[in-house]
Parts: sequence; C-alpha cells; structure tokens
Amino acid sequence: MINWLTDPDERVVIRKIAKYWNQDVFDRPDGTVLVTNKRLLFFTYPKLVRLSFPLDRIEKLSAIRVMWISPAIRFEVDGRTYVLTFLLNAKAVVRGIELGRSSATSS
Repeated sequence: MINWLTDPDERVVIRKIAKYWNQDVFDRPDGTVLVTNKRLLFFTYPKLVRLSFPLDRIEKLSAIRVMWISPAIRFEVDGRTYVLTFLLNAKAVVRGIELGRSSATSS
C-alpha cells in the first residue's frame, strides 16, 4: 500500500482518516494522513498525494476543534496555515508528529 516510501529508514508512526480543511469550501477532500519519522503526508484515493511536508518544516502545531466540533490539527509550513480534521483524537496525530521528530533527530 505505501509503495512511495522509498527511504528504507522511513517508518510509519501513525495513520488516520482525515479531511483536508482547504480554504476552498468546494474542495475539502477526504483521505488519509500518514505521519512517518520524516514527514507528514495527506493522500486521497487512489493514492494521490495532496500534501507532503518534512516534519522539521512544520511549525505552530496544535490540536484544535473546527466549528467547535471536529477534532483537528493546525500547523504552518513556510508561513501558510493548514488544517486537517479527524473523526476523533487529533492529539494522537500531534503526538505522532512529535514522536516522529524526536525519532528522526535521534537516528
């Protein structure tokens, strides 16, 4: 399934179903968030990678709620804000990103 992880040192930390809360209200695709020890990816089906960010470029990471209901993560990359919503437990994704960062720096 994850044939585009070509680096043998790249390991999956967490995978969750998500929605990319794009600024365009007519383009908010469902997909999967995959956090590895090197990057965060969001891909839709069939395996179209929509977002891919090295973990060390993710700034201002936080778990939030969108519209006071949906668990989400918000972060910035190169000054642009991104939001991904989840069915539950966005804090687990934040912890996964933090774990991925720490395992990348310790290797």
